[in-house]
Amino acid sequence: MCGIAGFMTKGLHPKTIFRIYTELLVRSVRRGYDATGVAVTLASGKISVAKGPIVSPRFVEDPVYQEVMSRQPIGVIGHTRAATKGSPKYNRNNHPLIGGNIVGVHNGGILNEAELTQRYHLSRKAEVDSEVIFALLDRIELLNEESIRQTLSLLEGTYALAFQNGRDPQKIWLVRGPGRPLVVGYDTRLETTWFASESAFILKAYKTTRIKTKDLEIHEMREGEILSLSQSSIEKRQKMV
Repeated sequence: MCGIAGFMTKGLHPKTIFRIYTELLVRSVRRGYDATGVAVTLASGKISVAKGPIVSPRFVEDPVYQEVMSRQPIGVIGHTRAATKGSPKYNRNNHPLIGGNIVGVHNGGILNEAELTQRYHLSRKAEVDSEVIFALLDRIELLNEESIRQTLSLLEGTYALAFQNGRDPQKIWLVRGPGRPLVVGYDTRLETTWFASESAFILKAYKTTRIKTKDLEIHEMREGEILSLSQSSIEKRQKMV
């Protein structure tokens, strides 16, 4: 069991977003105590990854986290790891993982990773089964719902995913596969979309930071559901409300 926590925002409330997200990542420690990491996307499209084998309450106090988050990111993909395969002492095993142009996090377990690695001659740097997912996604020429679904059909196991393509960094993909939860929250006032493994983490982050939830709507993704988050999707969501 691992924790996924992140957001996509229009970037108009950076201090508030930072406060809420930091608390969200701290709350997500309940799903993973072995390592914490974030992939931070700036408006320019640059992606920076920071991670380490420490619990999220300590990670958010680290100057590296404070520095990358001070850049006012428009998107963040975060992870709290409960290690199974691959020692967290070696940072290459911690999330976010990088597979070619794909940067992502995974909650779950893949049973046929060795078979897929051999069949598709995948380049591997880490020891974790999660790595095979992003190596497979990197083979897709055009990322869309159909191509992602077709690729993920090769997997045997459980998964919830958040990932992005370095060639299109201002879009975050969310996938709820079999056996693992993933929720999405829309805040129309903050013009931000949140995602997490549990809705309670988002709600507690708002409560702790004393941010009102009246403009926040949370729903649990359906198994098999694939979503793409971008600044334009936030605008579309605002018009629908």
